[in-house]
Amino acid sequence: APTAQGEEQSKGLRRTTAEGPMSVVTFDPFADPEAPLGGPVGAEPHVVTAFGTGNTSPPSPTVPSSPVRKPSFDLAEGEDHAEDTAAASRPTGIPAGAAAGAPDASAVSQIFLGKMYGECRARISVRTLWFKVWKPCFWLLDGRDLLVFRARSDYIDYKLNPFHEKDAREYLVKKRVELSHGIRCLPVTCKRYSSEDLHHFTVEDVRDYGPLTVVKFAHENRALLEDLRSCINRILSLNTGEGHP
Repeated sequence: APTAQGEEQSKGLRRTTAEGPMSVVTFDPFADPEAPLGGPVGAEPHVVTAFGTGNTSPPSPTVPSSPVRKPSFDLAEGEDHAEDTAAASRPTGIPAGAAAGAPDASAVSQIFLGKMYGECRARISVRTLWFKVWKPCFWLLDGRDLLVFRARSDYIDYKLNPFHEKDAREYLVKKRVELSHGIRCLPVTCKRYSSEDLHHFTVEDVRDYGPLTVVKFAHENRALLEDLRSCINRILSLNTGEGHP
């Protein structure tokens, strides 16, 4: 059987283990990497008191952490290196205006020369057709194709940006419709919405199993929409040799 002195020593050991503080050495990730963990040599480590022990003794002084250093690529306050950054990212031999996406005015006028184009609203994707949402668009008739973009600037980017790969260039075209056999335009109709009247018509692709909606166009001005429909029918007549009303 243990003696009374042994029991006292055992109790003291358990009490010391349960109530004593737990020492945890911390380190600052931004501090000098050559310094040892916990701070300079001889500094006292940060002591964290264990929870639920009732120990009210104040912890030892903590080692002050070093201020957070900015990465070397951060710009200092008040500095403006925008031109240097643009020059560094620009390929060799490319003028600044071309890399910044600023095409020449004469080049822009050339890509619209002899083409029919305009702006209206459209339903192009499955989502807009299903939920009946009108989105602004820019349309252009290019040879046998009807091209639909989100905006006029996308068409300029599509034609003049020399840095686009093929996939990136085609992504700018939201709808490409080849005006050939099977394509037809339905008559222009008008529908009253909450705040305005919208005139619209549908371009369909007639298949063996029935017509398939390709794109829908809408505009507040009926005359502008009739012009678009007439342009499409004129090209369909030239391409297919069939009359389209």
